[in-house]
Amino acid sequence: MAYTQSELIDRVSAKIDEVLPPVQGVEGEGMFEAPVNFITEVIDKAAENILLKAPKAMIRQVVKKGSLHFPVGATDPDTPPINPNIRLIYTAETGISVIVCPVDYLRFFSIQLTDWKTPVTELIEEGDPKYRIQKNNRVRRGTPTKPYAALISFADYEANEQAAGWYNKGAAIECFSNPTQPTLTAFYYIPQLKAVDIPPSLIDAVIWDAASQTLDMMAQYDKAKVALENSERYFRNLYGLQGEGKMAG
Repeated sequence: MAYTQSELIDRVSAKIDEVLPPVQGVEGEGMFEAPVNFITEVIDKAAENILLKAPKAMIRQVVKKGSLHFPVGATDPDTPPINPNIRLIYTAETGISVIVCPVDYLRFFSIQLTDWKTPVTELIEEGDPKYRIQKNNRVRRGTPTKPYAALISFADYEANEQAAGWYNKGAAIECFSNPTQPTLTAFYYIPQLKAVDIPPSLIDAVIWDAASQTLDMMAQYDKAKVALENSERYFRNLYGLQGEGKMAG
């Protein structure tokens, strides 16, 4: 069941009433009334938080497949995709490919290049010592049979020049290694979604997260912690674990 923005706000208000103490002598009345503008401000951020935390099994239905962007004038043997949203930059001298994340990128799911024998489903972080090995040691670097990829920060560039008119998330997937110019077999990621577009299976977790943020803005810090625990308990109840919280996935 899809919910409207006003319905989601009402549900967040109801959750806040559950954790706030009642006004003495007035049954069913909360001590504070959650300002609607507070809830409106945080509801989409709550959706983002849950998409980052949720176990991957819960968010498969919102996975998006990226389409490769070909610069104007480029020749591609296949029909260019409709609405391309990512770029691939290959440096032959290093054998490293960079996949520029699209503007709606939120969390990594998987990637595979043409000369890889298997997809990569987990990314190395830029600050991880393993990243320095992949970046600087060609002998110990990943291979087509055991590829590695890392989530890195990215400034918009192409051939050391600013690429005008191309917008991205400020992040990229650096892929090791590619002996020859690859192309993209598949790049799957979790896009940013508004709360109204979140799958029904995640709505309760989003509602509690939004309630927690709203209570925090109301200076109800202990109650905000309770609401956040309720949101995280939702995943533990379903999977016996708390979901992943990093953008890399």
